[in-house]
Amino acid sequence: MFATQMVARSASAGLCAVLCLGCASGEEAWSSSPTGYPLAYFHDDCAPWDGAALSIVLSYSEFESPFEAHFPNVRVTSYRPPSQNAGTSFEWTGVAQDLGYATWCDSAEACRPSSSVRVRFDRAQPSPDELAGQVRLEFEGGHVVSGAFNAIR
Repeated sequence: MFATQMVARSASAGLCAVLCLGCASGEEAWSSSPTGYPLAYFHDDCAPWDGAALSIVLSYSEFESPFEAHFPNVRVTSYRPPSQNAGTSFEWTGVAQDLGYATWCDSAEACRPSSSVRVRFDRAQPSPDELAGQVRLEFEGGHVVSGAFNAIR
């Protein structure tokens, strides 16, 4: 009987350890460190069906207007209304015609689509002109852009 209880406890402890490792690895995917791009912007955008959308642009250069293009940059566009993003997250792989897209551009002619997109918006946003959250974007060739952002309008 004692041996049976020890085996059961060992199995339970092993299962708990595996479950805890799964939890930790899921959290590791969200990095609270900066994305590596010192500047972040966001602006209202349009989905292909003329619905409300939101674009976040990570850059090394200051922007003076929403659609200005400085390179390199990373852009994430969500086809969800900006008012519905606080406290939510979304993800997709490849091109998601109904959810959005993400690109990494070295120049206007050299943009790569993401193979995997994960975005999480903080529940409490600093102000209507600031948007905070975290991204994890994977691109072909193993390039990853991951971290926290605090974007300004």
